[in-house]
Amino acid sequence: MSTRYKELFSIRCRHAYFSDGRCPVLELTPTSDCGRLIARYRCLFRAGTVYYGDEGGENLLQSFDETVPFKFSLTSTWPDLDRCTDSPLDPVVRPDKSVYYFSNAREERATPGAEELLLHPPGLASANGPLPVETAQFVHVFEQAVSASDLRLFDGLGCPVAWKGADLLGEPVKSVSLDLQGVRPGRYSIAAKGSERYEFYLSFPAAPKVWGLVDIFLGGRASAKNVPEACRLIDEDGKIRGPLSFVILLNARRSFWRYLVVNQPGSNRSYDNFRIVTGSPIGSKESAPVIEFRDPVRTKINGTDCWMFESRTEMDLCEKPSEHYELCLRSTGRVADGVASFALPYASPQNTLLEQTDAGAHRVCSDIYVNL
Repeated sequence: MSTRYKELFSIRCRHAYFSDGRCPVLELTPTSDCGRLIARYRCLFRAGTVYYGDEGGENLLQSFDETVPFKFSLTSTWPDLDRCTDSPLDPVVRPDKSVYYFSNAREERATPGAEELLLHPPGLASANGPLPVETAQFVHVFEQAVSASDLRLFDGLGCPVAWKGADLLGEPVKSVSLDLQGVRPGRYSIAAKGSERYEFYLSFPAAPKVWGLVDIFLGGRASAKNVPEACRLIDEDGKIRGPLSFVILLNARRSFWRYLVVNQPGSNRSYDNFRIVTGSPIGSKESAPVIEFRDPVRTKINGTDCWMFESRTEMDLCEKPSEHYELCLRSTGRVADGVASFALPYASPQNTLLEQTDAGAHRVCSDIYVNL
């Protein structure tokens, strides 16, 4: 009897930074463990889609009794991905010791009734990351002193997990040596009375060199009751549901744009009476968004006069900003050399950085140098 392959589920990633809405810089591939599961149950993975083999209504997934998810890695092929992607402003998180995490553990949709299922809360693709990556034995500092009986370990579906525990003798302490040897890699959280849950990704022997990880919990006899019905691929009785479409929607990074206008050597032009104005691109039928800039502040760069114009609000970074608006430095009065208007370049991920304010807070700024 011939085998017919049917779609089980698909995973797509979109990014608001790119003009076509797709995300060409993230590559989705099954992990080695997932590859073995795919082979064991006679499935195929092709371009973000998993298919299962069916022979006259019979297939191996009907007997699926695994508690492990189908796990996929998201590898970035572009070094500036984090700069142009909206994410928490946490300067403490190290990219090489953290990972973004997505899963179908909860039913999430971009809008009520939408066919595609989100692998993260609506509008918050970075809500589950970047997660710190831990090895099997690590030290964690809790907010309150804890004892061994206070600690509980939960997996990505929120189910309790048996584990060796913590090296705790005598009085409760805040700094605890945790031992997760024998626990398989994946997303976990540790709960302790009086302390916030610690969410992390357990990896052996060290942090994975990937940008993100995706867990798709299929369900089946062993775990169907723990997977939301709308997100489930296999019912407890082995019935195949779907196909289901999962999606990751990444938002573009927003930053304060700062234009630093510097005179060319020998020029004594002043930009005190210049302002930045916005307009629609030539040929565009849509109105340009309203973008306001503060009046210029005169400063110096390497001893040279400089005028700084900063946006009043954060602006989206995008692949082709010229498709949405034009920015112009324009004089509010007469100028001596007759040049009263200059077209301005746009911010890019390469000139976007995290900075600390005088008050100690953090914000993202894009510095655009203009030599006139």
